[in-house]
Amino acid sequence: MEKLSFFKDCKSQQQDLHVCRETNMPALLTENGFIDSECDSVILKETEKLDLIAAHVLALDKVFGWKRKL
Repeated sequence: MEKLSFFKDCKSQQQDLHVCRETNMPALLTENGFIDSECDSVILKETEKLDLIAAHVLALDKVFGWKRKL
């Protein structure tokens, strides 16, 4: 997976996040980047990078059996 990363590797973390903790259903938080600089903004506009993010979403759909309305 690291080979697909186009941002600095921030390592996987387990945290007690409000968005996951305060829900009545199972929760999973994934991130495909954090726009904290102009450079990150430019990266997220590249077609190749957007395709990788789309692949991430489709993989989650497949793993969890989610049905996406296209």
